Amino acid sequence: MKTKTLKLTAILLIFAGVFTACNGKEYPFLSIDKTTITATAEGGTFTILVSSNGGWTAFVQDVENNLWLTLTKASASATEGMISVNIAENTLFTSRSAKIKISMGSLNELVVVEQEARECNLDSNFEKFNLRPIESVRCEQTGMLVDPETGAVRLNQFENFSKPDAKDIEEIIWAFLKERGSIYGLCGDLNNIRISSIQNSPGGRFVFLRQYLNDIQVVATSFTIRINMDNVITYVLNEFRNISKYKEIGSEPLITSSEALNTVYVCLNIEGEMIREPIKELVYFESIDKGLELAWSIHILPRQPRGAWIVVVSAETGRIIHSVRAST
Repeated sequence: MKTKTLKLTAILLIFAGVFTACNGKEYPFLSIDKTTITATAEGGTFTILVSSNGGWTAFVQDVENNLWLTLTKASASATEGMISVNIAENTLFTSRSAKIKISMGSLNELVVVEQEARECNLDSNFEKFNLRPIESVRCEQTGMLVDPETGAVRLNQFENFSKPDAKDIEEIIWAFLKERGSIYGLCGDLNNIRISSIQNSPGGRFVFLRQYLNDIQVVATSFTIRINMDNVITYVLNEFRNISKYKEIGSEPLITSSEALNTVYVCLNIEGEMIREPIKELVYFESIDKGLELAWSIHILPRQPRGAWIVVVSAETGRIIHSVRAST
C-alpha cells in the first residue's frame, strides 16, 4: 500500500511539472529569512534576506509614527535581495515596535521589529542632581563677585543708579538694564528678560527678573534688584546664566510632554493615583554634563513613592537630566 502511495505521489508531481511546462506559466513566489527582529535600546543595523521570482518593495508601516526605523535597499527587480533595517537608539523608557511589509503583487510578508526600553539612570532613591551651579570669584581690582568665565558682575552691593524723571519702578528697571546691563553680562537685546515680581520691604522694594530664550524660561535663573525709598538702585544680585555660548539650541521638542511624563512614571516606579495633577512645562535647563538643553520640567506628587518630585526630561532625547525631591 505504501509503495502504491509513493508511486501515485510521484506521478502527480510529474504531471504537475508537465502541466506547468506545457502551460508556460511561472507561479510567483516570495519568501523571507525571518519574521521578527529584536533590538536592544542601543539599536543597530539588521538584515532581511528576500527570495522571489519578481520585483518587490519593502516599507515601514505607519512610518510617520515610527521614524526611528528606516530601510535601505528596500526594493529589487527579481531573484534574491537584502533589506538593511536601521534601528535608532531608543532614548525612552518604554519599549516600542513596528512592522515592515514586503510586497510583490498580491504576495505579502510581514516582519515585526521590537526594541527594548532604555534603562533608568536614577540612583536607588530615584534622585539625580545635575543642575550646573552658577559660579563666582572675587575680583581683585573691584572687590565685587564676578563670573569666572565672562567677567560679568555677579554681586554688587554698592550700585548707585537713579532716573529722577521715571514714571514708575519698571521704567527705572529698564533704563538701568539698558545703561548698566553690559557690566552684568546683559548685552544687546533685553527681550529675553522679564520682570517676574516686585515685593515691598521696609527699606524699599525688591524687583525679581527671570531669563528666557525663544520665549521659553531658563530654569534656575534670577536677577534681583533692590531700590531704596528714594528710587535709587543700590544692590544687584545676578544669577542669570551665560547662555550666549550655546549657539544652536532648538525650541521645538522632539519628545512630547506625554512621553516625558510616561518616562517619569517608569523611572520612579509610580503606582496608583496622583495626589494632584502633574505640572508639565517646556524649559531650558543647564546641566552639568550636557550644558543647555531643551527639556520638560515635570512637577509630580504621587502616592508611591511618596513625596513631591521635580524631574527634568530632555525634550530632544528623552533622557532624565535631573530628578530631586521638592517641597509640597
